[in-house]
Amino acid sequence: MFMQKTITVTLVILLPILCKAQTGTISIDSLNRFFNKLTEPERYKKENINFMIMNNISSKSLFFDFLKKKEYKIQEATGKNQYIQSHIDYIIAKEEIDPLLWKNSDSADSSMAQPNWELMRNKITKKFSRDYADRTILGAQVRWYGYKKDTINLIKCTVEKNDKYGLDTAGFGKAALNNMIYSLIFTNSNDPDILNKAIKWMGILVTSEPNNASFIDTYANILYKAGRDKEALNWQKRAIILAPDNNEIRETLIKMERGEPTWPVKKRL
Repeated sequence: MFMQKTITVTLVILLPILCKAQTGTISIDSLNRFFNKLTEPERYKKENINFMIMNNISSKSLFFDFLKKKEYKIQEATGKNQYIQSHIDYIIAKEEIDPLLWKNSDSADSSMAQPNWELMRNKITKKFSRDYADRTILGAQVRWYGYKKDTINLIKCTVEKNDKYGLDTAGFGKAALNNMIYSLIFTNSNDPDILNKAIKWMGILVTSEPNNASFIDTYANILYKAGRDKEALNWQKRAIILAPDNNEIRETLIKMERGEPTWPVKKRL
């Protein structure tokens, strides 16, 4: 079940492009001076890392070079693994990928039928590393295909991203994952392998939040579409117990009991 009042799948896809939080409020020179004044231990303090991340807008800053070289030590000191990595990826994508994909911050280059992903990958590999290149290119593909409403490639790249780099379940991550599985995979995919991956991911969510009716509804729907009807019915009944006034969940159970599709079915012309 798609969770309302949460971050949407589209917003998750476009967030690195639309977000204005990391615009930087001080110049690179000022940030470099601040960085140089810090002692080695002070450079690893959370408050200084946070301040520099919020104000860094370039790969040319001393801080970015420090992040790249000491990424794992900083992660260990701050306990912010994805936060550090995401900032590095954000800067690389901002400088090396986004100018080729987006005319403005919120619109794709409509003249580009298919970006030259390998050309961008090779350029980033030479400048940074293959690991950075693969991760930032895959993230850009998810954003690009999401914007273009290319469902087939969006599902393919989203699944690949989750397989290679794991699930993001921090903060809004759980709700975003649930919404992605429901609105993207459950609604659009009939591939057994992809449905089984989604079942595994939703299993993680319902284990972490066993009383979340929306998560359980999504889990039941994915099980049902994968042909695991008995399990799906049991989980859907549990969702109703947790959310007895939710008509959508109740209607879904009725369809399951009738053996009807609970996903959108295209009408034949």
